[in-house]
Amino acid sequence: MKKRQQSNDDLVSEIKKLREKLKEIRQSDIKRKRAENELKENEQRLHNVIGGLPIPAFVIGKDHRILYWNRALEELTKIKAEDVIGTSQQWRAFYNSKRPCMADLLVNRGQEKISKWYAGKYVKSKLLDEAYEAIDFFPELGHQGKWLRFTAAIIRNSTGDLIGAIETLEDISRRKKAKMLLLKAHQDLEERVKIRTAELARANEALLNELMERHRTQKALKQTTDHLSLLLESLPIISYTRKADGDFAITFVSSTIEEITGYPPQCFIDDENFWIDHVHVDDRARVIEGLQTEHEKGTHRYSYRFRVMDDSYRWFSDYWRIVQLPAGST
Repeated sequence: MKKRQQSNDDLVSEIKKLREKLKEIRQSDIKRKRAENELKENEQRLHNVIGGLPIPAFVIGKDHRILYWNRALEELTKIKAEDVIGTSQQWRAFYNSKRPCMADLLVNRGQEKISKWYAGKYVKSKLLDEAYEAIDFFPELGHQGKWLRFTAAIIRNSTGDLIGAIETLEDISRRKKAKMLLLKAHQDLEERVKIRTAELARANEALLNELMERHRTQKALKQTTDHLSLLLESLPIISYTRKADGDFAITFVSSTIEEITGYPPQCFIDDENFWIDHVHVDDRARVIEGLQTEHEKGTHRYSYRFRVMDDSYRWFSDYWRIVQLPAGST
């Protein structure tokens, strides 16, 4: 009788253990599904941010396969994302034969090889760690080729492991052409000045008048050159998303905002008025009006002064595009 009671007690105990184990498995499965859903949402959010960037960009994994190829890059290269995502054919957009892009070199941790492929054309970024910038001419792009300014940076996960690289590109063909035309105009002007100076050397009075005119011309040319140089300066990219209507609250901002302004991204997200409160008072009404009136166009660009951590002001140039999220909101 005692043995039977002991056997029943053991069976009940075993059933309890099995039930507890089953409960743990169910809870673990719930946590796993929740984590998977959060991962999918984060991936979709990242896809929307990169896809909606007005700057052409692509992202590769550490296996060199393309993860993202945004719409702006589709427009620049005429290559659809669906034709290259999942492949390692990013070179097709820029070269007529297979060779590494700058992002590939960073994924391979082959920074020392950058000089082989981009000799005299690249510099290490002064604002971003593990990033390089370069300017080059790509004859395969468009009908007559294009000049591109491109930046590649390593992407690491929360534990510091390298998981890929991002490369952004900017078409500066018009700027380059304008600079070359300006240089030619400068050379032509110098040639004319030399000829004119030689002719006016026979008459002191005429020479004095010509020298004064030359001084005025060179001063105007220097002002034009300085202005163009300012326009050609490249700023690092800050990615952010915000509501398309209502209070236009910022919902995401990349970590590069802290390197440029001194303020961490959370300041812009937690306080809905933080961004507009730091816009220069003389620019604030114009910026708000642009947000409200340009909504229907889907894209907008504007410049304004922004007060950074040290209370100085920096000029920001914003480019935004309305992005339709999967749920139908913008």
